Parts: sequence; structure tokens; C-alpha cells
Amino acid sequence: MNETTDKTATGLKSGPSELGASVSRKVAGLLAEIEKEPVPDRLMELALELQKALNDKQNLKA
Repeated sequence: MNETTDKTATGLKSGPSELGASVSRKVAGLLAEIEKEPVPDRLMELALELQKALNDKQNLKA
């Protein structure tokens, strides 16, 4: 098993799976914080308009 040279808070070497899990936790935390941010009204309008256009395009293909 390959170990990285990065060390965790315990001072032990972490393998790829531990490093991946750590990154996943950090990303999940950041996404949770982003989701808490208010969405400006204009951005929401544009997102809904984009979704409608994508749905219309998909319906034309069907």
C-alpha cells in the first residue's frame, strides 16, 4: 500500500484513502456553507430561465 508523506494531526502517515476521505469531508463542508448563502433574486431568475430553455431543448429532441 502506498503511503503519502503528508502527515495527519496525529503525526501518522496517511494513505490515499485517508487523504481522499479528508478532502471529501472538506469539500462537503464547503458545499454546506455555500448552500447556506442567500441567492440573489436576479441570479435565481436567470437560473430558472436557463432551466426552462434546457427543458424546452430536451423536449424538442424527444
